[in-house]
Amino acid sequence: ATPIPSLSTPAPMAAPAAMAAPATPSVPLAAAKAIECTLGPGAVAEWAPSGPTASLHDWTRARGGTITFEAIDHRNNAARVVGSAGAAEAFMIPTPAGLHFIEEAPGGSVHVSTVFQLAGAQGFYFVTSRHVLRQDGPTPGQYYGSCRILR
Repeated sequence: ATPIPSLSTPAPMAAPAAMAAPATPSVPLAAAKAIECTLGPGAVAEWAPSGPTASLHDWTRARGGTITFEAIDHRNNAARVVGSAGAAEAFMIPTPAGLHFIEEAPGGSVHVSTVFQLAGAQGFYFVTSRHVLRQDGPTPGQYYGSCRILR
C-alpha cells in the first residue's frame, strides 16, 4: 500500500486520470501567490445524545476576520493559511474547478477550503468546511464567502 502524505508536510500529488486535462485552473487563480477570503453565513452541527442538530452561523460573529492563503506554491502544491486562530501549512490541490486547500489544524481537526474558478460580483466563490472534534463531540461547520487575489 502507498502511504498517504502527511498534511503537515505537503507533497505533490498526481491527479486522477479523469482530471488530468487540464490539471490546473485557468489564469488568474493558476498564477495567484496570495488570496484573501471573506466569509459570512454558514452552518454548524452539534451532536446531542438524540443525534446531530444544525444551526445557522455567521463567520464574522463567530470568528471574525478573513482567511488568507499566502505563499501559494503551485509547483509543490502547498500554501500557508492565515486566520484569526493563527497560521498553518496546507496541501493544495489545483483542479479545473479551482484551488482546494487541506489543512490539519492543532488538535487534529481538518479544514477543507475551495476557491472556485468562477467569480461573482463579490469575487471568486469560496467555501470552507471545518471538521472539529471537541471534548463533548464533533462540531463540523461550513461557511461561504468570496475571495480576491492579493498578488
